[in-house]
Amino acid sequence: MNALLLAVVIAATNRGVLVAQSGSLALYDRAASHILWNSEGVPTPARIVTSNDQAAVIDSLANQIRIIDISSGRGTTMQTGETPIDGIFANRQIYLLERDARALERIGTDGTRTSVTVAADPAFLREANGRLYVYSRAAGVLQEITTNPFAIRRSVSVLPFASDLEVDGRNAYLVYPRGAKIATISIATMKASGDIAVGAVPVDLAFAQRSLAVADPSAKRVWMVEGRESFAHAFARGFLRGLLGLGLSPRNADFPTGIDRVIVERSRLYAYDSSTGTLYHSTKIIAKSSGPQAFSIGPGGVWVWDDAVRQAVPPPEEASAAPAYVPPPKKRWEGKALGAIAFAALLIIAFVVGTLIHGFEPSEVKAAQAKNAAANTQPVSTKPSPRSNVILVPVTGSDALAEIEQPITTAPAQAPGEQPNDATALPADQYAAAAARAKAMREAEAKTRNSMIDPRALTGSAYEASARPATAPKASPPRTSAYLEYKPLPRIPVDHDITARLNLTVDPEGHVTDIDVNEPVPNMPKVIASVQNWRFKPATENGVPVTSHVSVNITFRAHE
Repeated sequence: MNALLLAVVIAATNRGVLVAQSGSLALYDRAASHILWNSEGVPTPARIVTSNDQAAVIDSLANQIRIIDISSGRGTTMQTGETPIDGIFANRQIYLLERDARALERIGTDGTRTSVTVAADPAFLREANGRLYVYSRAAGVLQEITTNPFAIRRSVSVLPFASDLEVDGRNAYLVYPRGAKIATISIATMKASGDIAVGAVPVDLAFAQRSLAVADPSAKRVWMVEGRESFAHAFARGFLRGLLGLGLSPRNADFPTGIDRVIVERSRLYAYDSSTGTLYHSTKIIAKSSGPQAFSIGPGGVWVWDDAVRQAVPPPEEASAAPAYVPPPKKRWEGKALGAIAFAALLIIAFVVGTLIHGFEPSEVKAAQAKNAAANTQPVSTKPSPRSNVILVPVTGSDALAEIEQPITTAPAQAPGEQPNDATALPADQYAAAAARAKAMREAEAKTRNSMIDPRALTGSAYEASARPATAPKASPPRTSAYLEYKPLPRIPVDHDITARLNLTVDPEGHVTDIDVNEPVPNMPKVIASVQNWRFKPATENGVPVTSHVSVNITFRAHE
């Protein structure tokens, strides 16, 4: 590359093309055919910053800046802090970023100067919403600076060594080549809001309407990715894309060489390869061996310095020109509408998924319902689980007597001549005699021990006829114990037989309401969850279902 080209900087303005060379400055007309004026310049121009009626030529080596009036070419040269690298015009004042001085300096229209100190190694200066943003590369800090008053308002710590910074009014974007990502920072909160993975070695970024154009020299490509947006916006947009087949993602652009800079002007995409000095429009080469600042792209087209200024690309036709990138304004109704669409879509998805998962009754539940329906007509015996054994054990303690089966003497008396109808009945006269004999023995025993003896424990012929007539005592209805009808159990793999011992409380409806664990097993929560689904035929007292207590031993067999 010609070393002379590296010392030439050009910039397109609304009055023509400004060309800065060593010690001189000239303004060409828009056709780049005539020089409108010449003026004094700086020794080694590095960058030109412009506004509607002013321009500033920055010399990073000589620490100088020359501010001129574009219409006349008259200007002033000033010394700056160490290593000025970038600048921005705001309210007819220029803000100059001085890297080695670690300062952002403001130069007023009357020449007054003031500065604020920024973090180490400031590398990029951007403006959005009337505020300035400085990214310090070594320190890893992004700072927001107000112009009135001129002071640092907010700061946020980010990763160091980003290769580019761009700000669109809502978010700041930092490009990290090593991490192959773009970090986003919300301007509203000044906090990191996530990362966007892109390419292999992204190095430069430009805004392309609502997308981000990212230069990747390793892939020889400009990637087009979506910028940061709210969840409702992203979900609604993706849902509508899939539903309507509209709004497909922008196409990436491939290049023959490794481009490391990307510029978007209206609807046109430009890329630059600094290693060869090649400038592309879309994928077409429009200039070769051009210095990094020896071309300028603006609304009027593309100008390139090649021993003279020439217009490499004419301005786009007005009919096909697209507006410059402007962040879309926030609309309350739009956010609410997109949120409603996203919510409705989530409800539809949840309904479909729920139908697929729960639309069919499990066979185990159907079997349990069939057992409960048949329990009113005939007794049902449950088949033992192939994985475990369940043993019901009488409880002890204060409730023990309530669970003991009543003696045979409490069977209801039969009317004379009526056939017996209970499991222990005899002919009515024999049963009456046996009951009277048992009563007499109880009364005799009570005189000495004051206790009751179960007549089933007596020896001898319990039902011999008695010569002494007796009448049956008044009987009370028996109490029945809870009966297990439905016992789902989990599959728990164990290396050896193991038994869980539980005390259950069963309510009058046959549901398990309380579980006390006397001896646990592995994965006990799973066992308890299954036992809570057990169903009992409830215990009764005087024919009325009552709450009862049941002890349960559940044995899990090894390798079943």
